[in-house]
Amino acid sequence: MKRLVIIFVIILLSGVNGAIAAEKTFTLTTEPFAPFIGKQFKNDGWTMDVVRAALEPQGYKVILSLRPWARAMSESKEGEHDGLYLAYYTKEREQWYVYSDPIGEVRTGFYKMKANDISYETLQDLKGYNIGLTRDVAISPAFDKADFLKKHFKVRDLQSLKMLPLGRIDLYAVSELVARNLINTKISPEDRDKYEFMEPPLAVHKLHMAVSKKTPNYMQKLKDFNRGLKRIISDNTYEKILKNHGFK
Repeated sequence: MKRLVIIFVIILLSGVNGAIAAEKTFTLTTEPFAPFIGKQFKNDGWTMDVVRAALEPQGYKVILSLRPWARAMSESKEGEHDGLYLAYYTKEREQWYVYSDPIGEVRTGFYKMKANDISYETLQDLKGYNIGLTRDVAISPAFDKADFLKKHFKVRDLQSLKMLPLGRIDLYAVSELVARNLINTKISPEDRDKYEFMEPPLAVHKLHMAVSKKTPNYMQKLKDFNRGLKRIISDNTYEKILKNHGFK
């Protein structure tokens, strides 16, 4: 009988320890999002260094899973991952996520070929143009709702970028820094200056950790992340991370 009690206690403690370990894991998913995050960057990018610096001192193990954006959203909505990282805020997404304090910001708008004489004052002015963009990526509230525009959805940003010089699309709706990084790394040097970001931008988005409402203890994980983020900003760790990655 004594032996059975000991075995029961061991099993019980193992279960408790396993639950504690699970609670202190913070799983993230996102699409490679240069120059912010990706396996080609040191430590997976400066924004991953921010996450680790914010969470690891609190005992969390941070796990990153890279997916195409639509899949990252789908899996995180269902709680397969704790957080969808570097997400823009949209009202629609509030049904699935709670948002952290901002980590940074990015401008979104249109890229075009310089040789094409295209300008606009309102989105109505662009009704006759073919516009490429990545599926499930938020550009701006007005653009996202503009069903009168001819939008051509692709799985990855590079697909839309390569359609521009071929004339298959006239405009490419995207984050400015994402497109500029692709142009600098995937386009031949002699062709890079042929692309142009149209001013003004459609929107300036804050970048957030979107914590899935289906993840266990999601509000606690959100609070822990925000607490860690505030700490690394106040003690200049955030600035040091930016400098370490060449952004300062």
